[in-house]
Amino acid sequence: MKNLPLTDPPYMIGLEESEESEYIFLIPLENFGEIDPFFKQQLDYQFSLSMLGWMIETQTLNSLINFKILTIHQYKRECSYCASFPNMLLKPRVSYEILNLNPGTEELFEQGLLQKVSEALKLNPQECWRVWKTMIGVEFPKYIIVHFMTAQEEVQAQLVDSSLNKIIRRKHSGKAVVKPELSISGS
Repeated sequence: MKNLPLTDPPYMIGLEESEESEYIFLIPLENFGEIDPFFKQQLDYQFSLSMLGWMIETQTLNSLINFKILTIHQYKRECSYCASFPNMLLKPRVSYEILNLNPGTEELFEQGLLQKVSEALKLNPQECWRVWKTMIGVEFPKYIIVHFMTAQEEVQAQLVDSSLNKIIRRKHSGKAVVKPELSISGS
């Protein structure tokens, strides 16, 4: 019988970037107050492993990770749209945009996204996109827009209207796929 850890690992979604050999790990937290308990949960999990288990996990991670960037993002529910809550295994493909804006243009940008949500609510497309604003990290202000899709779907909505291009300093787009084997669900 396998010994199970005393503490569940933290909830995490693993994505594999399609065009570059990168992995993205998303760890949803409700608010800043959950940061300390998250790291405590992570430490409790590590301490619950046997010495051999910890060494294997540490060596594996060290052989795979060249660098990591930790950022904290605020979920912008009002700027997001989902016809139905996406089951990550039913919509395992994602297309994302990382947008760096000119300082002071956040309100104008979010108004443009609210307009797209309003249009989507009228048309009711079977799409799903989520928007996050970077709160802690580099290059502010920054937004991340993620489209969730099935293997057959393609991104239909052009969320950022071309009239807003003048406020975008930098844009990075990519595609990824949800990797269930790299994802962890907490209890």
